[in-house]
Amino acid sequence: LLLGSVSPPMMDDDTEPNSSGSASSDEEDDEDLHDDDDDDDDEGGEGPVEQEGPRECLPAPAPLTTGFNLWSVLKNALGRDLNSITLPATINQPLSVLQCAAEEMEYAELIEEGLSKPTSLERLLYVAAFALSPYSSAQRRVHKPFNPILGETFELVQEGRYRILSEQVSHHPPVTAWHSSGQTAEREYSFYGEIELRNKFWGKTAELIPVGSLHLDVPSLGEHFSWNKAKVAVHNLILGSIWANINGEIVVRNHKTQEYASLSILRASSKDTVGAVTGTVHEAGGQVVYRLAGNHLTGITAELDAAAPAHHPAPP
Repeated sequence: LLLGSVSPPMMDDDTEPNSSGSASSDEEDDEDLHDDDDDDDDEGGEGPVEQEGPRECLPAPAPLTTGFNLWSVLKNALGRDLNSITLPATINQPLSVLQCAAEEMEYAELIEEGLSKPTSLERLLYVAAFALSPYSSAQRRVHKPFNPILGETFELVQEGRYRILSEQVSHHPPVTAWHSSGQTAEREYSFYGEIELRNKFWGKTAELIPVGSLHLDVPSLGEHFSWNKAKVAVHNLILGSIWANINGEIVVRNHKTQEYASLSILRASSKDTVGAVTGTVHEAGGQVVYRLAGNHLTGITAELDAAAPAHHPAPP
């Protein structure tokens, strides 16, 4: 019952309220209710304690994914788009697609460090590393994020460094867009993109194909970089340990200088061999200057190509 939502009792014109009337009873009832609230506050203590700094763990454990037959849900989805299938919420990770989009900026220091370099090829080298950085947590994040509703937004602000805003701009097909503005001691930059995540289910494996592009603008240099995302195959959806197999070609291009980096994430044959990366950074004419190798889960190294022109500096 909402207080104040009930009309007072009707009285005759010649009747006057007194101390024993209903009006005074209502007041006494209100006082009793307020007294009860005060008692609850006293018993409840000081309330929740505000946490200082970012949290180090989620406020609740991950839900159990047992208790239902996933195959009974997926058996009719062979060869189809999983976005059209209703799946149990317990198989999701406790994040939305918009929050995952904001995680593209997790290693923003690669942009910040790269923009301090004096040559365009060195800057391209760091942007190429930044393009690979979102895959660093792939093996720990194999569960599906929640789908946002159309028009839903998420904003993340790192004071003094950058802010990023992501939005669900289409529901069918699902398309996520984001824009981030950041600054270093010397320059400002913008990082933005839009991705439609297409998928197919093939029985034991789901294939995720990102369609779209990512962009980095540096106005003070007049440089604009763009690149694509790699494909993802998620194995053992029905039985066994789930693992993500990221693979494909990524091309990072500096549209001002026409220099580019060609990156290959090798398709793994098992969970123990995931993450291998090779790549090259090229001058506008196609000459290889730097070679990259490593694993996107642990780290990437670069070295000057043996045939590179002598005036190019060695990578860090």
